[in-house]
Amino acid sequence: MKLRNLFLAVTALAVGGAVLLTGGAAQAADGGGVPPGGVVCTDRARSDAGVWAYGNATLKAPVTWTVRWSSTADGSEVELLRRTAWELQTVTAVAPVPGGYYRACLTNTASGPVTYRLSFGPRPGAGQAFGIGPHTAVLGANGRACGEWIAGWETPVARLVGTSDVPVHFSVRVANGDGEVLREDILAPPTTAIDRVLTPAATESYEVCVRVPHSPSPPTATISWEVSRR
Repeated sequence: MKLRNLFLAVTALAVGGAVLLTGGAAQAADGGGVPPGGVVCTDRARSDAGVWAYGNATLKAPVTWTVRWSSTADGSEVELLRRTAWELQTVTAVAPVPGGYYRACLTNTASGPVTYRLSFGPRPGAGQAFGIGPHTAVLGANGRACGEWIAGWETPVARLVGTSDVPVHFSVRVANGDGEVLREDILAPPTTAIDRVLTPAATESYEVCVRVPHSPSPPTATISWEVSRR
């Protein structure tokens, strides 16, 4: 039941019930204060049947959503799908050959900062896997992005590794088994690198968040973070 609760919590944070139509496992990302030109991307997923994605942005701002694919986990990417709208209605993307690695991204092409939610995952098929590699973001002052989940009832010990070219805040948003956010714990003062063991309680799940200070130097931070099970 708790695993089901985590799934429901992720999908509820991301898009309400929309992704339940896809049948695949959910990965969620969300954030706010993403300035014009900012970019946020999920981690990667695999499936010979392709992937699905859904997203929305506040104020009905015309942001640009993309689904990207690479034949290797860290290789050059091909853009499979592009939509410019405030909402990315549930879409599927399939690479021209089976296999490879997919991820979904948002680029803020609106005139002001946006808050977003993005859900993404593999379609049922051979080679299905998700949660591969890091989430990434390019953010300006006060930009915030969240992603990378770990549940204490699945894995009581995990490792967070993150890097940034500008000192940023790393934190974990703590929720209970019903998806209710209990608190947010700041992990360290602003830093360019973090390597931290995470130990969620058996009744809690963690989502990692990053936030850029209000006056970074240089003005844009390029950030990568990943949670791995131990």
